[in-house]
Amino acid sequence: MINRNVNTAILGAVVSVLFFTPELLLAQALEEIIVTAQRREQSLQDVPVSIQTVTGDELSRQGLRTLNDLSMFAPGLVITESAEEQGLLIRGAGTQGKNLAFEQGAPTFIDGIHFGRASSIKSAFMDVDRVEVLRGPQPVYFGQNATAGALNITSRKPGQEWSGSLDGEYGNFGRQSIEAAVGGPVTDTFGIRLAGRYDTLEGYMKDWLTGDDFPMRESKIARVTAQWTPTDSFQASVKYEISDLDFGPRPHALIRDKFPPSTFNLADGESAYLTGIPGLAVPGIQNRPVGLIDSLGVSRQGPFLSPTGYTQANTRDSGGFLDMTGCTPGMLDAPGVIQGPADFQNCRFNEASGAEPWHAVLDLTYEFANGIQVQSLSGFSHQEYFTSRSSGGPFVSNPRYRTENLDQYSSELRFTSPTGGTIEWMLGLYLQDNDLDLTSDVWRQNARRAIRGNRSAEEARWISGFATLTINFADERFSLDLGGRYTEIDKEAWSQNAAATWIVYDPLTDAPFTLPYGRSIGSSDYTHLQNALVIGRTPYYTDRDDFPAGSSVSSRRIGSNYATINENSFDPQIVFRFRPTDNISTYLKYATAFKAGGFDTAVSEVTIEEEDFTFDNESAQIIEAGMRGTFLDGRATGEVTLFFSEFDDLQVSMVDRILDRNVTRNAAKSESKGIEASGRLAVNENLTLSASAVLMNAEIVSFPDGVCTTTEREQDLCDPDNDAIIDRSGNPARNAPDWQFVGNVRYQRPIYGRFNTTYDATFSASDEYITDRAWSRTIRMDSEVDLNLSVSIGALDDVWRLTLYGRNLFEPKPTYFAEDHEIGTGDGGLLFEPLSASNFASYGIKLNYNFL
Repeated sequence: MINRNVNTAILGAVVSVLFFTPELLLAQALEEIIVTAQRREQSLQDVPVSIQTVTGDELSRQGLRTLNDLSMFAPGLVITESAEEQGLLIRGAGTQGKNLAFEQGAPTFIDGIHFGRASSIKSAFMDVDRVEVLRGPQPVYFGQNATAGALNITSRKPGQEWSGSLDGEYGNFGRQSIEAAVGGPVTDTFGIRLAGRYDTLEGYMKDWLTGDDFPMRESKIARVTAQWTPTDSFQASVKYEISDLDFGPRPHALIRDKFPPSTFNLADGESAYLTGIPGLAVPGIQNRPVGLIDSLGVSRQGPFLSPTGYTQANTRDSGGFLDMTGCTPGMLDAPGVIQGPADFQNCRFNEASGAEPWHAVLDLTYEFANGIQVQSLSGFSHQEYFTSRSSGGPFVSNPRYRTENLDQYSSELRFTSPTGGTIEWMLGLYLQDNDLDLTSDVWRQNARRAIRGNRSAEEARWISGFATLTINFADERFSLDLGGRYTEIDKEAWSQNAAATWIVYDPLTDAPFTLPYGRSIGSSDYTHLQNALVIGRTPYYTDRDDFPAGSSVSSRRIGSNYATINENSFDPQIVFRFRPTDNISTYLKYATAFKAGGFDTAVSEVTIEEEDFTFDNESAQIIEAGMRGTFLDGRATGEVTLFFSEFDDLQVSMVDRILDRNVTRNAAKSESKGIEASGRLAVNENLTLSASAVLMNAEIVSFPDGVCTTTEREQDLCDPDNDAIIDRSGNPARNAPDWQFVGNVRYQRPIYGRFNTTYDATFSASDEYITDRAWSRTIRMDSEVDLNLSVSIGALDDVWRLTLYGRNLFEPKPTYFAEDHEIGTGDGGLLFEPLSASNFASYGIKLNYNFL
């Protein structure tokens, strides 16, 4: 009791010093926030968009490294991680699912260039000026599938004066990073900025098989930006950035309570993790040497089969566009001879997963004598992404190797009027070309599904024109914004799936033996092949007519398809703005947006029917009302937004248990409505408070053919005519908590007249939300809280700063709810949650040195 009273007294004294002090009268106004949410630099006060802004300094101070980290600081934003790519969801809407050709419903724009595939922006944040999270459909200024919102990232440019910084970091999990940036004017008209980053991570989890830390991360990024301003009316800038990213193994987490602790010889309630390393036994269950095949393969018996060590390249050319031999060169030399990993180098099976993206941007701006600006913004990007993992759960022998190669070119020509007049306008033309190639190889060890390979390609072109007109009247107290974008899209795609089966060593005949498709090794005819050594595989079958007779494997495992999509759409936006005072702005907005249709390339199989190979547009509409302002002589800012969004023909990726494959369909309609609020307050010259929150109801209005889980089938909850589906209408949307809150306290104070200290605390809290693919409640994030703390000391002139930090101190993780799932039945919709560093507490030290 005495300690509690003492603590209360101390807390009261601190509050009195911070809040009830004459220094409150000396608090300075908050700095103005500049954004480019309407494709020009504007004060946030004048922009009728719900925005969460994080500056580059805040990114560094808060320790935000990747998009995954950003979701903790932006209520309404949830970022998911999968083998294919990240899923970005804003206000409970966006794109997530197992389709290699999926495009994001909340795309990312870096310096104005569209990046619609999240796998191409997995680089860590580097030398960033600011990140803007734009909530809700953004049809006019961003277009390009932005039905849920957009992320707008701006990198730092060469300044008017030379500046240079060096940042180093060392933390737990073997985290080490160093980042350097330097830039400034070379001449009166030419400037340059160089930035680079090297980052490593040994891992934040333990492999219970080996005791090793994982996943390992290593990233190398370099960027050069040059800017030339020969006259006051013309400016040209060019940027080139290249990355080499190694993501390490792609593990599945065994979520607490999914399997009995005795399975892993673990203490009660302890979590276990599996990377899928070949040749290691599994404690606590029946062991099978990896590389030996039995009636179940090694399903729920051990880690996955390593293609480099236990498979043999024995192929035939499928000919034409889709060559199935690309990942399996060479021939079988002799019975029982296994060729080594060198035969697979072009498939990079020796690497776990990574990416090698680069992009270049050319930005030209000219301003006429009457103030009208014309801007040409062109970008080219190349993305090479690959991943190798054991998929389908921690014990299913289902290794997959996937690649993605994307070449993208885009160009925008935009004319912009001066601001501040009665009439303001903007006109633009946009062109984008994509050339995408995808592969997916599944090296399953059992006989039923054997080996499958998918080769897909897509060529796409977007052409659009957009225009805005703003009319200011009544002394600019009122404004009417009218805008729209017209888009035409042409897409063409090819996809082919082929299958092969295993060759094993027959101990009776002392010769290779080809396993029949779909036959059980445990049956009477093949009992002697139990634990037979895998020495190779058959050629790929690419035509159903060639499929072996008498096979019990459906011929849908083999197929090819070709289709085109030609679509157009016009999306309007109407905004009415009212400024009751110079410091307060309100707006009412209506807008529609669409996300282009695409092709169901799935993960490892192509659809049988041509009409099932494509899916249609997804459309959205929003009504939004907002108010933002500055108060207390600029020492406080605040904003409130009410929104209602509706999404029709929602593109959904899910497992179809009848087809036994992943499918993408326009299967659902959803709604999202709620209120967002945020504010900042400079309490005094030392203390700044900020907070943001969202209260939201996002639900699936109509979803008659959702995935029915095993437990739901046993409870007769599925469709009586098709027990693979269930009506999920009325269910909450995935990754859409009912509420989220983020609060930040920052306190700065000089000490000893020589140093400046900063104390920073960020607290976040969220309601529970569903995360699993089936929209069931089997796996979900329970109500969670998290905390980041940092303490820094530095020179008064900010030449150097030393920071001690602790991140994610409460370690929120997804929870498995056993009461909603029958253990061991193989839930068709269950997805084991990939975990990221944001699920684990980290701590370390950072040093910043500004040498210029």
